[in-house]
Amino acid sequence: MNVGWSDFEAVQWREGIPGVRFKILQHAGWRVRLVEFAAGFREPDWCLRGHSGYVLSGNAVLEMDGGQLGLAPGQAFILPQGEENRHIIQVGGQPIQLLLVELD
Repeated sequence: MNVGWSDFEAVQWREGIPGVRFKILQHAGWRVRLVEFAAGFREPDWCLRGHSGYVLSGNAVLEMDGGQLGLAPGQAFILPQGEENRHIIQVGGQPIQLLLVELD
């Protein structure tokens, strides 16, 4: 059996760009990340990567060329990759935690 497994409680937080930290599990071309964006965080550049995710806590707005998508606890989303699906996350007054599943 070819299975990747991790107890996210035991995985150390890594620092991304300022205002972002994450835990990561990578296996067989897949990546699962627990990501936390700090209160007031706004991405400095458009993101072109594809993401599938679930909001664990907090609120944010995803800005896209076609409008905005509010993110709140319990919501799931799928963002295809590419210029036509570029997006920026804008976090409100509290941090937001997302569970993201992505292809490498």
